[in-house]
Amino acid sequence: MTNLATTRRGLLQGSAALAATSVALGAASRSGAAPENLAPLAVPAGGVVPVAFPISDGAVLIDFAGPWEVFGNASYVGADGTMDMAGKAGFNTYTVAEKKSQITVGGGMKIMPDYTFADAPSPKLIVIPAQGGAGDAMIAWIRAAAKTADVTMSICTGAFVLAQTGLLSGRSATTHHGSYADLAMQYPDIRVKRGYRFVDEGNIATSGGLTCGVDLAFHIVERYSGRKRAEQTALNMEYQGRGWMDASGADKAATLYQEAIQKQPDDYCLHENYADFLTAVGDLKRAEAEWRRVRELVPHDYLAHFKLGWLLERQGRLSEAEAELRQAGVQRPYMIEVCFELGEVLVAEGKLEAALQERQRALRLRPHDDECLYQLGKTLALLNRRAEAIQSLQEAVRLHPSHWQAHYGLGGQLALESRVGEARIEFEQVIRIKPDFALAHLNLGVALMKEGRFAEAANEFEKTAQLDPANQLAPNYLRQARASQKPK
Repeated sequence: MTNLATTRRGLLQGSAALAATSVALGAASRSGAAPENLAPLAVPAGGVVPVAFPISDGAVLIDFAGPWEVFGNASYVGADGTMDMAGKAGFNTYTVAEKKSQITVGGGMKIMPDYTFADAPSPKLIVIPAQGGAGDAMIAWIRAAAKTADVTMSICTGAFVLAQTGLLSGRSATTHHGSYADLAMQYPDIRVKRGYRFVDEGNIATSGGLTCGVDLAFHIVERYSGRKRAEQTALNMEYQGRGWMDASGADKAATLYQEAIQKQPDDYCLHENYADFLTAVGDLKRAEAEWRRVRELVPHDYLAHFKLGWLLERQGRLSEAEAELRQAGVQRPYMIEVCFELGEVLVAEGKLEAALQERQRALRLRPHDDECLYQLGKTLALLNRRAEAIQSLQEAVRLHPSHWQAHYGLGGQLALESRVGEARIEFEQVIRIKPDFALAHLNLGVALMKEGRFAEAANEFEKTAQLDPANQLAPNYLRQARASQKPK
């Protein structure tokens, strides 16, 4: 699957809102989840918590080495805070990768993974660092391993890897400060909290950039073993930071940006970062003003045009958004994210043929890309060119079997072509990947009814109603399915 978030610089420069649904970016609460509000974590019977670090090429060293060191040091501290030099209890850390071959991480360090995804022990704690090589195998492994883990946590832009698993959907999360807006744009169903050292939602946790991962690791030690053990571990490491006790640094963030800009009003990078910050908290008007200031300072800054286009679209100012995005495309004709976003704007304007041209241009820029094929298939479907839409979506799911949106779109097109059996298979695949997606259960139920499998259809309609009580179709279909069942 295409990863638009392979590097921090890439995250700063390229963003695309790829989801079909629009979710408002509400201002985040400033009060982080305090440790006392979270359930303590139980250490396994053997006294050791297995901690897996899934890594790939480009993994940022401090993102995994920092937490690794915290968990390692915690193993030499007793539950009462006294030293236990045996080091036999606490945390067992290990690396996991797709293959057991050498990996080059940040700074050029070479690492040989301890395990592969096929033979790794089942972890109770998963730590996902920022990295550039996370592929489908890693995403699938994290998704499966998280089912039995106590906590799955990401460090820095590792949040983008975690987001790909779907585990962050509908949750609050944070990431590196330079990537707040990108996370919000690429995953609009995630509530991005800016300025936080970390965000802990119980079984899912995310940290800010780099050193924030150390704070999150201390916080996790506290959840397993209490404040005394965490404090003694910090003392042994001569770590003087207190961020692990108070996750929220958001109160001062806006003030710090404003003070920095007052001192250096012509520093366009400061205006860019402040604009991303404002976007993440939902202050789109002020974010727009900051990007316009960037454009004044750097007239040919394609990123300013792109981000302005995105902001204007979210405000419903479609013609202005189109103009900004077209200008970004002139300055960076090879920037695929412009094709994606401009295509969305054109669809919203009803300019479907023009949108199709953008989808086709994206595919020329990145042939055999599952996301390009998915976007192309969606647009062809809107133009009622079903045969071509089906072909494009089939190729998308062939390239990326876990692309649930492509499976769902393909199922819809097959259903419209009365290819009911094939449609049913696609909806079943969506549910395997995203079991809480109510519309997939609804459409699967309809397909099952058409096949005469009324009892199974009724089960799917019941699940739809459970997942989405506001769905008005499910009760009607459920009555039809029950009425059609043959008496025993």
